[in-house]
Amino acid sequence: VVELLESPRGLEMSGELRDVTFLVSDLRGFSDLSLKLSPQDVIRMVNCHLKHMVDTIEQYRGTINDFEGDAILVFFGAPLMADDDQPRAVACAIEMQNRMMDVNTELEQLGLPELSMGIGINSGTVVVGNIGSEKRAQYSALGSAINTAYRIESFTTGGQILIGPKVHEELRSSVHVRDTFQVEFKGVDKPLVLYDIEGIDGEYSHSLSCNHPDILKKV
Repeated sequence: VVELLESPRGLEMSGELRDVTFLVSDLRGFSDLSLKLSPQDVIRMVNCHLKHMVDTIEQYRGTINDFEGDAILVFFGAPLMADDDQPRAVACAIEMQNRMMDVNTELEQLGLPELSMGIGINSGTVVVGNIGSEKRAQYSALGSAINTAYRIESFTTGGQILIGPKVHEELRSSVHVRDTFQVEFKGVDKPLVLYDIEGIDGEYSHSLSCNHPDILKKV
């Protein structure tokens, strides 16, 4: 809020086209796991996870747009833009995965099962602004780029970070790619190439502390 108030364009949030990088994270298999636990333990697990994730996202200046159960939607580039939105998003995703070790250590101490998370990142031009009515409105984004971010995340396995072609094109010289995959989205004619990221160089140099436990099969 302070940054918005101090920004010359900070209050111009009625609606505009904006290049935004979206980070979507989701816990793998948590819906099934939650059916086996008490409601109290489900909330304890989610809050333990979110506590560590929110701290990390704040560190990399991401804007948390929404919590959807155990999923998180983060904006880099809205409502405030910066030249380093994309590398910050990737570095943030790497640190989020690394922080899962802290999450699982804490869960183990509570006698709860460990968690794993997948992260998808995509960039694109969208419409951002206040959406809703006078009674209830939310700053949000509309456009295919955000939908694609959710689709990319759906292809991840635990501990994995997948980025879309536009993010890879911008960060080609700095990201470390473990593998590439071709996937098909319903309603999209051409397959999309996704990039499995394990590190990034430059100002936000960072790398995954451990390999993800699962292997995504090529489509």
